Amino acid sequence: MKPSAIFRVGAFAILVTGTGYLVGHAYVADQKSLFYPAVVALSASIFLMVRTTRLREISGLGMTSRICLLFALLLPIADWVYQLQPDKPVAVGPPDPAYSFRAAKGNPEAFSAWWVYYTNEWTKPDGAQAQIQAPDPQGTLPYVLAPNTRGRFFQHTYHINNLGFNGDDFEPEKINEYRIFAIGDSPVFDTLMQDSDRAWVDMLQSSINTGLTCDRPIRVINAGLPGSSIRHSLELFRRRILPLKPDLALIYNATGSLTLIGTEEAAAPTVPRRAVRASALVGELEYRWLHWRYVRAQRQQSQTIFSKQDADNSVFAGLFRELIQLSQENKTAVVLATASMAVTAQSPSEVIDFYGRAFANIDWLIFAVDIQNELLSKLAQEAGVPLIDTRPGIAGEWDSDLFVDVVHFTRKGANRLARRMFDGLVPVLEQDPALRCATKPASASE
Repeated sequence: MKPSAIFRVGAFAILVTGTGYLVGHAYVADQKSLFYPAVVALSASIFLMVRTTRLREISGLGMTSRICLLFALLLPIADWVYQLQPDKPVAVGPPDPAYSFRAAKGNPEAFSAWWVYYTNEWTKPDGAQAQIQAPDPQGTLPYVLAPNTRGRFFQHTYHINNLGFNGDDFEPEKINEYRIFAIGDSPVFDTLMQDSDRAWVDMLQSSINTGLTCDRPIRVINAGLPGSSIRHSLELFRRRILPLKPDLALIYNATGSLTLIGTEEAAAPTVPRRAVRASALVGELEYRWLHWRYVRAQRQQSQTIFSKQDADNSVFAGLFRELIQLSQENKTAVVLATASMAVTAQSPSEVIDFYGRAFANIDWLIFAVDIQNELLSKLAQEAGVPLIDTRPGIAGEWDSDLFVDVVHFTRKGANRLARRMFDGLVPVLEQDPALRCATKPASASE
């Protein structure tokens, strides 16, 4: 090849690399004014490089370069037409919550848009997550809740107390009180959006205060950790709860531990989310590609987790047994609770598909939660500990506005869950000789 030809190819290569970088940067940063000219410049550079070098001799490459140039020129028009569609998926949610099949009027796009908006409120740089979470100094937990911090989520302010739990401050030394720690993932921490909203753990506290009379005061402490698993709950219990002398551990796991129902811990595939891009059309194609990969990974993972070994011998079961044993060794009672979801295997297919637009793994979640609940029942029976079945009147109640999504509760749902928990705890508390609890007459507890 002649030196002039080598120089020309090198110059074009630099030009293509530079314009390609601009295209990628502008696309991710949603800089439309830079993105569209950069796409045209990149396509023109590729077209000229093919036309003026020996690359034109490669069969089909010339036609491909012309198609790319035509696509670049027509992309702004295509985006404009695409955005005229009334039901297109968007990355920013509507001002009115569309968190359920009923609230969204059966429109999965409205629910998907709301879910993106909802999660962005939590994860944005100045959102509640950034305000209340801190790195774990020991590196074993995904994070810790930073004591004495506040985080704003919609119209609600979360308060992380002096000991690093969600709720009011209390003293480390318990003296005479009876302490119940509610342990689990984000549905325990709870989803609160209005100033007047209360977590179901707080509602449980109110039910105990008004429904029981005991020789010792009972304090219910919210030890929920969003995004955590039973592995993290065990570490949290060992490190931060045991020193506070717990009397009872109430354990509710929704979906955070499902990847542990296997002989080895599986890495959960990253859930794809729609993001604001410079090109709405290309952004939708990107999302659909990621969604396809995610669904395929979930199917492969579910086969790996649930078809090759008995759930009784899973990592999940082993960690639960360890937590129960550790509790009993430290004279802490344990109560397990089944998980409830907005949809079950018996829900109408159109409702399952509705939630599947935001939760691509909805079929896997339904299947895995059923396996988890069956396993919890076996573990409770094996260890001789109580099991509260939260599912009656809650699981599968997709038309009752009990859920913000498939696992997190509305205030109505939280109130119903708190009542289920209270009813399940009453026999346990009444049988504890150190408490001497009795149920108050209905008129006194109302």
